[in-house]
Amino acid sequence: MLNSEASPNVSDLRLKIDSLTQENLRLMKELVEVQTALGQQLHANLAHHKRVLAEQSSPPSSSAGTTDDMHVKSPNSQLVEWLQSLDVGSEVISKFVHEEFTYRDVMDCATYDDLCRLQIKGGPRCRIWGAIQSSRSNNT
Repeated sequence: MLNSEASPNVSDLRLKIDSLTQENLRLMKELVEVQTALGQQLHANLAHHKRVLAEQSSPPSSSAGTTDDMHVKSPNSQLVEWLQSLDVGSEVISKFVHEEFTYRDVMDCATYDDLCRLQIKGGPRCRIWGAIQSSRSNNT
């Protein structure tokens, strides 16, 4: 026969299981709440970055400028349009804008190492570097 003091009784085990079940449910509820909050924050940040990108790629809306001024693009908008034509995605474009590159910076000075430092994925990096090289060879 087993010593009753050495082995926990069934009711003690059930209480322990119930307690652990309740704690698991509480933790799962907390996890869902945190994930929901992070998802909302991510959506808000994404919307913000899209607005910033749209503002930087659109020409300034100034009625005070002359007709010639209205046709001049900002350095970032020219770069953004060029990158969009390469179909590299908004994440890549954001990296260039964040680092304050201009179209001329990229065309005249950027190196393959610069693209690597931006941590651009391989496909977009190759498209961008190929377009840079093509532009440079056409200009020589």
